[in-house]
Amino acid sequence: MALTRVWTPSGNYSGGSTKRLIVIHTMEGFTGSNGAYDCAKYFQTDCGASSHVCIDNNRGKVWECVSRGNGAWTQCNYNSVSVSAEQSGYASWSRDYWLNNRSNQLHNMADWIAEESKKLSIPITDLSSSQAQGGSWGVCYHSELGSSGCGHSDPGAGFPLDKVLEWARGGTTTPPPVEEEEEEDDMGTFCFIPPFDGKDVGVSLDKYYTHVGFCCDPGRVGGGTVSVRVAWHIVGTGPNQFRTQTINLDTDNPKGHVNFTGGNVDGCSFLRNDELPITLFPNFGM
Repeated sequence: MALTRVWTPSGNYSGGSTKRLIVIHTMEGFTGSNGAYDCAKYFQTDCGASSHVCIDNNRGKVWECVSRGNGAWTQCNYNSVSVSAEQSGYASWSRDYWLNNRSNQLHNMADWIAEESKKLSIPITDLSSSQAQGGSWGVCYHSELGSSGCGHSDPGAGFPLDKVLEWARGGTTTPPPVEEEEEEDDMGTFCFIPPFDGKDVGVSLDKYYTHVGFCCDPGRVGGGTVSVRVAWHIVGTGPNQFRTQTINLDTDNPKGHVNFTGGNVDGCSFLRNDELPITLFPNFGM
């Protein structure tokens, strides 16, 4: 399955060099239904840490925080030569727990490894500690990088790497998405916004959200301003009656949001007023 990568940029990164390692981590927390999003938002703070992607049990989607060409701040002396994935969960989890409760997450990890392997020409090979630290190319645990890799123990002895690498090599068909129970949280529906054509893209809302936000990093494409007109429709008003506000995002102001005013909102639309090659995903909140 091709993954949807939701760009959630972290400012915590350094320049990279030739990538030879695909490194698997656990977050040691963030185990809620939107754990990857929660961790990605944490990486947007001044926490001094980041990872290339955050992965949880929501099938087919990962949250991308650092572009693969740069070095995420997560494995010390190996940052520049690695691409890294933080997984929702704990290094203490057993093999049975991973396989029985985190199947979607494991398949997301397998698909991410497959995509990174293809893009970076890194073989899908399980490396030993000595190989990972000695210059070999392949896949390893964070723990296998030793003290030079920050001396951590994740993702733990119970992580079923053999199955994940089998799936990453195409050894079995990934399962279809599993319906998640709906719960009240601060994340909602996502909608693709075309980066160039300037047409209105509309979305009907299944809940009465109170605001919508965006974040992006125009600096990664050379600068400029991303400009989005947000229009929202209030329940009980005419079909063509919308309130509007424009959000402008640039390198100095990479995040912005609009508070929906006037009553309950059952739909909104977005109009791109720029031509930067950046895809935006609205984050709806309640």
